[in-house]
Amino acid sequence: MTTRFGSGAQHPLAILRRTLGHSQSSYARLVADTHVQLGFGRMAQRREKVARWESGRTEPELTAQYAIAHLHGVARGDVLGGRWPEWLLLADGITDQRRPVPKLGNASNASLGPAWNDTASQRVPRTAEIDDARSATATMAAAFPLTLNTTLHSPSGTVTLLSPTVLEALETRVMALHQLEALVGPGMLEQLARAEYSVLATLMAHDRQGLAHGRALSVRLHTAAADTARICGWLATCAGDNAGAGRYHLAAVRAAAAVRAAQTAASSLGILADQRLERRQPREALSLIGAASATARHAAPSPRLAALLHARAARAHAQLGDAGACTREIEAGYAALNGASGDESPATRWVTHEWLKLTEGVTLLELGRPRQALERFTILGDDNVSRGLLPSVVARYLFHAAQACFDAGDVDAAARTALSAVDGLQGMSSAHTRRFRSRFENHRMVREVHEFLERTA
Repeated sequence: MTTRFGSGAQHPLAILRRTLGHSQSSYARLVADTHVQLGFGRMAQRREKVARWESGRTEPELTAQYAIAHLHGVARGDVLGGRWPEWLLLADGITDQRRPVPKLGNASNASLGPAWNDTASQRVPRTAEIDDARSATATMAAAFPLTLNTTLHSPSGTVTLLSPTVLEALETRVMALHQLEALVGPGMLEQLARAEYSVLATLMAHDRQGLAHGRALSVRLHTAAADTARICGWLATCAGDNAGAGRYHLAAVRAAAAVRAAQTAASSLGILADQRLERRQPREALSLIGAASATARHAAPSPRLAALLHARAARAHAQLGDAGACTREIEAGYAALNGASGDESPATRWVTHEWLKLTEGVTLLELGRPRQALERFTILGDDNVSRGLLPSVVARYLFHAAQACFDAGDVDAAARTALSAVDGLQGMSSAHTRRFRSRFENHRMVREVHEFLERTA
């Protein structure tokens, strides 16, 4: 059965075609030429054929899908393991070989789909970074919610690597990660989280469509993998590694997409939006927030998830200079949290009134109001509040508070606050630390700055 795309919804193929800068006619020729180059022979290259694919009236033949996959960097295994047009969501719009990436090992790389390229000797990372709204961000934002309407089909074979007992043990380990996340700093947690994700990724590599282990087990497996990838992405964000954070968050979205876990996918999209905001790309963030909101409608969105999305939207509007829209989103976030309970998903359990107040501080900082921002950041000095927040969250917002102090002209307070943030990272190397070293370079005569530079050398 085909999936119809109407009422303004964009087919993912149409978005990918525009990413390459092709009309329907030129894209038809490109697919036909690729079809020949791959050894599948000649095929018709009519504009009408592409138009029917993009309208959902017909689906390409399998060999034509292979040609399309080749053009957009998707492996044939993903075409076979998925359904049209769902596997198109694995396409990356832009690649950039220049940026460093985390070393995850072959098992975990496999689950990142086309974000990784095979060579004869090793897996070479291709970045999943998204540098404008025509790239993979636009593809995901426009198309991901639509795939939740399609029907899943079980594959003929089964994989025996996973059993209820094994999965229960893995879920226990993921819950242990959450407990450690609340007790130790990100520097101690990073290697553990990556190791756990590697194990889960190995199992997912045998379960491309999300049903090889049976629907119930596969949903649990992919949800656990998405949750662990989210933790890895958050830790990368704490280290200031926005490229690595983006890849992990994208992996979390894909894991949730494989089994239509709408709530998990929505929270992952919301966190991916935060990574866009860290790179000051507010319009892309708003596209992802819109996708998260549309995705959440396939399940009853939790109050904390709603608050998370409002907070992300507030930051985007702040970066765009729209103070009014920013204030409205913050107020909507507080209203949503008033209905929150204590039994929500670990993916959003950390979204609290205190966290939202800190996010409000960040929006004020981005609106050019550092002194008002500092009023929100004062709760970081309250031990009761700090104990209720993850150590990694405290460290991240201490860096924001340090920036607010610096922008307000209080350099010594900025240095003291930045040093507290470094201590909170517990040995994790951070781009935030390196940026503050650069900012403080002309203030070496300030005693607190000298101490910061000495301890972070």
